[in-house]
Amino acid sequence: MQLLHIVRLFFILIITSSLVMSCKDDDPSVLIPQVTYTENDLSAELFRAGSSGAPAINWNGDQGVLSLNTTIAGLSINAFTGVISWTDALPIGVHEFEVIATNLAGQVPINMTISNPLLGTFTGVYDESIFFEVEFSAGGNAVVRSGDPENPDEGTGTFTYENEMVSVDYEYSSGVRLSLYGSIEHSNYSYKGNWYYGHGGTGDVGVGTFEVLYK
Repeated sequence: MQLLHIVRLFFILIITSSLVMSCKDDDPSVLIPQVTYTENDLSAELFRAGSSGAPAINWNGDQGVLSLNTTIAGLSINAFTGVISWTDALPIGVHEFEVIATNLAGQVPINMTISNPLLGTFTGVYDESIFFEVEFSAGGNAVVRSGDPENPDEGTGTFTYENEMVSVDYEYSSGVRLSLYGSIEHSNYSYKGNWYYGHGGTGDVGVGTFEVLYK
C-alpha cells in the first residue's frame, strides 16, 4: 500500500508540473525576446581577438539564453549578455551567422556578419635566406619586396584568397612576372608556400619556397 501511495504521488507531481508549465507557456504576458545590437556588421582585425558591444535585450517576461546558429572557428557568444567574442583563430573572410534569442515564448533570430579581411604586411625570407615581404591591401592588391631589406626590389600585383590559401600574381618594374601560392597559418601568423615564374603558379613544386610572418 505504501508503494502504491508513492506511485500515486509521483504521477500527481508529474501532472501538476505539466499543468504549471503549460500555463506558463500560455501566459500572454510572456512574449518572444527583443534583441538589438548597435552594429550587426562586425569588423575584426587579422590575428587579433576582439568582441562586440552588449546588445539591448528585452526578455518580455521570461529571461532566456542567446546562442549562435552555426559554428565558426574562434567565434562565441555570452549566453546571457549577448556579447560576441572572437579569437585570433577567426578565419579570413566575411562570415554570416545568426544570434538566436530563446525564451519560453519562442525564439527570434538576429542576422549578423563579421568581416576579417586579409590586410597587413608579412615579412620573412624566400629560399630560406633572402629578404622577402608581402603586403596585402584593400581591393585585393599586393606589394612584394625582395632582396636588400634596406633597398628592396618592389613588385606590384593582386591576390586572391580561398579556404586559407592565397595566390599572388605580381610583376617587377623590369617586367619579370612571378607568383606565389601558399597557406595562411593561424598557429604562427604566417603565410608560406612556393614561388613560381609567371602568373598563376600553384601546386606542391615551385621554383623555390617562402615563409613570411605577420608584423
